[in-house]
Amino acid sequence: MKRTVIRLPDWLHAALTQKGRQEGASLNQTMVATLEAAILTAHIDEYLADIWLGAITCYCLIRSGDRFAFVWGADTFPTEENLVPAVNVELADEGIMWFTTVEGARGAAAEAFAALEQQGEDVTDLREAFGLPD
Repeated sequence: MKRTVIRLPDWLHAALTQKGRQEGASLNQTMVATLEAAILTAHIDEYLADIWLGAITCYCLIRSGDRFAFVWGADTFPTEENLVPAVNVELADEGIMWFTTVEGARGAAAEAFAALEQQGEDVTDLREAFGLPD
């Protein structure tokens, strides 16, 4: 988790503080929830692939509207409500990359799986789940 300092107008600070009090949450929790709601705006219409590597890392190929995404990570997104960020988020341990075609999303997955394979991981099941050649 990262620490960020945000300068807020007095009215916005007061409004967020009041919202937190009403919800029984801290100012920090209220701000994080508000930011998450602003970012997690793409709803998953279809899972084209969804597989776990070990017990902690999930890999998904999803469709949201007319866009496709390769999603990876521990347990951040997709959320329980099937929401993901509508923008690219590319971190080493988790992320999402959007494409206009399913082929683009599969290509990103293929690159990620090749990197895992170079690290000694068996990616046979991942390639099969994503419809990728050996």
